[in-house]
Amino acid sequence: MVKPKITPTVAVQPDPITITPFGSTTFCNGNSVDLTASSTAAYTYTWSPSTGLNTSTGATVTANPSTTTTYTVTGNNGSGMIGTKSITITVNPAPTDITIQSTINGVDACNQNYIELAVNNNNAVSSFKEGFETNTITTFAFATNGSAGVYIEPYYTEGSSSRSLVGSGDSDWASGNTRMTLANNVIDLSQYASATLTFDHICASEAGYDFGYVQYSLDAGSNWIDFPTSSYSGSGTLKNGVVSFDKSSYSDWNTQFTSSNSTPGTAPASSLFKSESINLNAYMTNTNFRIRFRLNYDSSTDYYGWIIDNVKINVVPKVVWSPTTNLYTDTALTTAYTSGANASTVYALPNGVENYTATAIIGACTKSDTKTVTNYTKRYVCNRIVS
Repeated sequence: MVKPKITPTVAVQPDPITITPFGSTTFCNGNSVDLTASSTAAYTYTWSPSTGLNTSTGATVTANPSTTTTYTVTGNNGSGMIGTKSITITVNPAPTDITIQSTINGVDACNQNYIELAVNNNNAVSSFKEGFETNTITTFAFATNGSAGVYIEPYYTEGSSSRSLVGSGDSDWASGNTRMTLANNVIDLSQYASATLTFDHICASEAGYDFGYVQYSLDAGSNWIDFPTSSYSGSGTLKNGVVSFDKSSYSDWNTQFTSSNSTPGTAPASSLFKSESINLNAYMTNTNFRIRFRLNYDSSTDYYGWIIDNVKINVVPKVVWSPTTNLYTDTALTTAYTSGANASTVYALPNGVENYTATAIIGACTKSDTKTVTNYTKRYVCNRIVS
């Protein structure tokens, strides 16, 4: 008997694709980078996602994403050979464009006491933001007790989803809580001039029994403290003498959630979300700052849960000045400006002409403006120029 001949199948590996620049790329928000794909194969290239790209086809694209994004290029030779390669563009927050406004204090230019230099447009930017748009969230760590849980929700204020913390209503009530803790992002607040925590939420928890607490840590998460009511600037009715909520914190929540079977209704239910703001300025010297959202519940009735979206920490950059010559922080010109100190307004009385530069700083990202200041009292005597 003649045995049939078996012809081995050889898998053809696609020719690899290289992206230039090599490896991950980091830049400040507002900048861009050209990404170029190349291969020994005669590929036609497409890029995804298209967000932040000037085009989604071709070997070279210009990437200008506003948030950290992983781009994937796919090469197709038209004959069944398909190769892919990915690159992550990390976008760091950057200050907004600033300007210096100068104002002369005195009777006129020949009789001036000082020149006030004030920085304008040093606006807050988001140093951290999470919209819960992917199934896997790495910015927050989730933890539960008993059968409590964390869920992906179709309700949102931006994007297409959010997260909810839900109680269990079982016998673990004595320590029952569901927690969402800022995970890999220990925040150094000392590098900013000021900071604010903002978030959108629906706290559909049983009034008087289950509460959503907003908490902070000064030691990278070893100990947790409830935010005081003095830090809160929203319009909700706070519970337990701290920044915490239940369904009675807002009247429309109380109307919508009347039992454990109540839901937010038709998605995205954006009108039920409330935007909250917590001032972090009391902690600006801390270098190991963290936040978390904690749902505390009892062993009885559990309502829908605490839906959270669009979490941000918005910061105002520090402003530094150079040179420091004849620059002061008070109008009496008695306190000299110290190099590297944060100051949105300074007072100058240079010996003649000086170019002063203000620089707004967030990490390695900066924006600057320069103003030429002339002290005419050093050049004029009774309107006569002296050498």
